Amino acid sequence: MRKVIPLVLVCTMLVLTSACQKKEPVSGQTATAEPHKVSFIPPSDSSVTIDQVKQWMLCNTYLDSLSVLYKDSFLVNDAARQARYQENFLKAQDRICVRVGMSGGYAEYLWILKNMGNPKNKSIVDSLKLTTFR
Repeated sequence: MRKVIPLVLVCTMLVLTSACQKKEPVSGQTATAEPHKVSFIPPSDSSVTIDQVKQWMLCNTYLDSLSVLYKDSFLVNDAARQARYQENFLKAQDRICVRVGMSGGYAEYLWILKNMGNPKNKSIVDSLKLTTFR
């Protein structure tokens, strides 16, 4: 009996470790490709679409949260660490914008912000009940 217990433990450990090494996707979840940032080229007429403004609104919420998460990171006295945090922050801004649907990243976000107050875009801003300040 005493010889059987260690044998059972070893077999159990082998089964558990071999099962842990297999990484199969959970049913219902598929691996999606990470969206890629492209160079943003603003339209010449400064017109924004309703989808762009909706994406901007969603992205704005996430970017505000990002600022809250990083606020203490910029208070460090070490210049190298502060530069690394700043770089990570800028990359995170781009990543958030791209994941929301702005393929131009943070540059597209800033362009939409700048052009929402344009008189050409007044009807879109009014339809979404937004207020702009110039």
